[in-house]
Amino acid sequence: FDDEQHIVVIPLFAKLNCIVTDENVSAFRRRVGIKDDHFVIVCLGFVNQNKLPQLQIDVVQGLRKEGYPVQLVFAGEPAPELKDLVTAVASGELREYVIFTGYQSELDYFAAIAAADVIINLRNPSMGEGSLTLMHALAAGKPTIVSDANQYREFPDKVCWKLVHDQNENELLFEYLKRLLSEPQVRAAMSANAVLYVENVLAMDRI
Repeated sequence: FDDEQHIVVIPLFAKLNCIVTDENVSAFRRRVGIKDDHFVIVCLGFVNQNKLPQLQIDVVQGLRKEGYPVQLVFAGEPAPELKDLVTAVASGELREYVIFTGYQSELDYFAAIAAADVIINLRNPSMGEGSLTLMHALAAGKPTIVSDANQYREFPDKVCWKLVHDQNENELLFEYLKRLLSEPQVRAAMSANAVLYVENVLAMDRI
């Protein structure tokens, strides 16, 4: 169509379905093995190749080699094609630092969000779909890294940091996480931006 005036975009709403307590979060952290003195990165929902789990694991391994106390939690059911990866992680040097939780109850899913310092929400290749897990992350005010592609480009850069999927993706994700880990004021600013964006754009009453 030459004239797009008839097109109206209705965003996917951002709302937390379950409010967790500090006790819920503490129980989740103990159950999956999250260390109190570690920086926690969480990838939410069904874990398939599109979420680039190997990339995330490689970057966390690089951070740990530089002395950063970081853990990566895949809070969801791994796809069958990731069986070998899950087995390799569970028996390797990263077994305490890369955690596959398996399928989560609603309570534990939202506890995983609350426990996160940063949430990674990648899709490559993308099918253009919206992400409810991203909406939950933003509603919780979590600093979030997404793919620089398709539907994710609708979100302002100050709300979601975007990862370009090219030959430099490993280095860029490494630098993003290193900065977020090292600079709590940057995390705080991203959190505030996410909350403001949810209130002004993605809140249920507005939509």
